[in-house]
Amino acid sequence: MGAYFHQRGRMRAAALLLEATLGLALCALTFLFVLRLFPVADLAIGHSERMMQATQMARRHLEGEMAKDFADVLARSGDESVSYATRRGVSQVLEFHYQIEVTQVGPITDRIKQVRVEVSWEFGGLTRSVHLATVRGGLW
Repeated sequence: MGAYFHQRGRMRAAALLLEATLGLALCALTFLFVLRLFPVADLAIGHSERMMQATQMARRHLEGEMAKDFADVLARSGDESVSYATRRGVSQVLEFHYQIEVTQVGPITDRIKQVRVEVSWEFGGLTRSVHLATVRGGLW
């Protein structure tokens, strides 16, 4: 009977060792998963910061065109740099390309212009862009 209890003790010890090993493996996998989330979150924050800067730039150019006289609203393009402080307090310079397209629209085409501003930038090996548009009427 002593051999029976001795064998059961070994089985319990083996089960306990297996349980502890699986528990450590599960903790390690969870830890690795959490660590992998940080670079993805950093990329998402970087994309959001650039998207926000590009949207502000497009809005600024669009409002500038709307403030002009009707005849002075013309198509143009260019490059612009924006400097801002990141969430870590580091100053960063972003390069953007903007393009303003002006088209005559409507039944009386010399009285209505559609103004479209597109701002593009490179991020993650891809070209991203934001565009805003509005219609500008002239004097009747």
